[in-house]
Amino acid sequence: MILSKQDCEQFFAIYDALTDYANGKWGVAPAVIDPRSGYVNEENQRKVAAELWRNTNIINDFVADNAYSLSAEELQIARSWTCAFTDNFYAIQPVVRTMYFTNADAAFEVTGLSREVVSMLGSLPAAVTATLLPFKEHIVCAVYLDEVPMLVGPGLQKAIDDSWRDLQQKGAVLKTGDQLIELAGELEEKRISREAERMISSLEAEMGPDEPAEGAHRGVLAGLSPEDRKRLVAEHAHVYPNALAAKQALRPYCMKSALERDLHELLMQYTRSELLAVASDMRVKRVSNKNKAQITDAIIETMLTPEALRGLLVTLDPDDYACVKKLYDQGGYVRISAADMKKPEEFYPYVPLFSYAYLSGDDFEFVMPTQTYEACKQVDWDAVAAQQAELKLVVSTANFLVELRGAVSMAEVYEQYCARSSAPESLSDVALSLAYSPRDDLALYDFWFGATPGDCYLVHSDIVAAIEGGSGGHVRMRMHSGDLPVEIDDLFAVQEGKQPRPISEEMATVGEYVPWARTRPAAVALRDYLDAHVPDGADDYTFADGMVDDLIVMCTGEYPMQSITNYLSEELVLSGVDQLRRIMELFTNLSNSLPKWSNNGWSPNELREGMGSGKVFYNADGSVKRVGPYDPCPCGSGKKYKDCHGK
Repeated sequence: MILSKQDCEQFFAIYDALTDYANGKWGVAPAVIDPRSGYVNEENQRKVAAELWRNTNIINDFVADNAYSLSAEELQIARSWTCAFTDNFYAIQPVVRTMYFTNADAAFEVTGLSREVVSMLGSLPAAVTATLLPFKEHIVCAVYLDEVPMLVGPGLQKAIDDSWRDLQQKGAVLKTGDQLIELAGELEEKRISREAERMISSLEAEMGPDEPAEGAHRGVLAGLSPEDRKRLVAEHAHVYPNALAAKQALRPYCMKSALERDLHELLMQYTRSELLAVASDMRVKRVSNKNKAQITDAIIETMLTPEALRGLLVTLDPDDYACVKKLYDQGGYVRISAADMKKPEEFYPYVPLFSYAYLSGDDFEFVMPTQTYEACKQVDWDAVAAQQAELKLVVSTANFLVELRGAVSMAEVYEQYCARSSAPESLSDVALSLAYSPRDDLALYDFWFGATPGDCYLVHSDIVAAIEGGSGGHVRMRMHSGDLPVEIDDLFAVQEGKQPRPISEEMATVGEYVPWARTRPAAVALRDYLDAHVPDGADDYTFADGMVDDLIVMCTGEYPMQSITNYLSEELVLSGVDQLRRIMELFTNLSNSLPKWSNNGWSPNELREGMGSGKVFYNADGSVKRVGPYDPCPCGSGKKYKDCHGK
């Protein structure tokens, strides 16, 4: 149901005038109604409305002044809005084309303004925060509402259905504006009482955490100090319990042949097409019509020159480079018994031309080909290390910006790289370093060259996967050309008008996006809760961290809510509505604290703070801290909140 065209126009005439009047008194935003054009700035209006429904006393002044020459009927409608009721609701549609908002005390039949309320929601049932207003014979939503991500499992669906039936039986279904006016005071008292009960329950939960559901257990990391937790994770996560487990896990990454250190013999084990690919990477020319032995000789001859060898080492993935250097420092040969191979990072990875792994009986053997080892003696390792550090900075900058925004121009990547580097490489060298990554399988982005020369973008692989379908379909060099796809244009359109987020000093110190995001207070709070609710059969030492990392990626990339709730439903074992609400509260706090592509890298909280709605502070359990205007500001400044971050 929606209002008639005449009623809708009357509603907005009153609403626009009231928000403009309140803004004139409070100065929340530059303007609600543009004095020249008469158009309403919806973004500014939303900021004013958020303040208005917390301070409805101004409505009496609005009615008394009548600065907008409203009719007596319109003034009476405005006066009734002092009965505005704001709360958290479940939005349901048990009757076709009829929307109800329910809380613990009542159900409200909500009429849409210019469109159906359901069209404002992602799916039903939905969790929403909204303000309800009486309007003539209707109850309407005060224009704006916030939908909260919700995990709808069988338990929560049953609770919502049971609550609806209970409210019907008690006659607590409000359908008219007069009913809302009559019961607004009582409803507000009950809301305040429920809020107090929730705060008490939260305190009790802090003193005695809720019990895990059947099928889950309190993990060994639950309740530990950050230092103790970090130590235990380092000792126990991703550890091979015995030699058999190590061999089973790492055997696929070992050479299938007998141990060999001669580079020529090693290369001859490649197929001809693999050799041609290696030759192409090394810029070895005129070998397309050669046989395997001739291609091998050409590769070795090219590779073992000091310039070529240094170039190869510089462009190695930083982790691969560290292993190659370690192998060289140990004489080009390392032997580790399977019983002593405790962690994956102790395994030397396969790096073509530099590092080969073998499993010989109960021992792992790692070798650098003899010719490579001898040639490396002529390498200036300090110079290579310096260039490796510069490459790591280049890759870190690109990865961070792509993670923050989804797509970013090469020019901007270079600009921010230069700001972080004391001796930056040229733009062309930086572009080549990113484009010719030796680890295509781990790249976060593809290159997209637009129609205009120099129009080059780095695009997150998830976006490319969505454009191409499937898993991304990357060609080896991850290169695309032509007009930017509509998906990228749409992303840039959403970001327009929002200042791009730069890489902060804190981000630069951590160096990688996901490890940085893990340090957000909301991420730590969610991780701690998951530590105490580990599904039976899951690894206590990796479960919570793995889930938080997955959710960080999903939140930043703004995965569809259905995908996220499906993931949570599959991974978690929860009991009752309280645990469902708690996990969704923690998830929502995480989502609001993380950068979003559509926000050009800013989190919803940061945008809200930038709009003058005050900084968002969190309790130790990850819930949003409620701070009164005269309370001490949680930032520790010693000022009252209203004079500090509450401005």
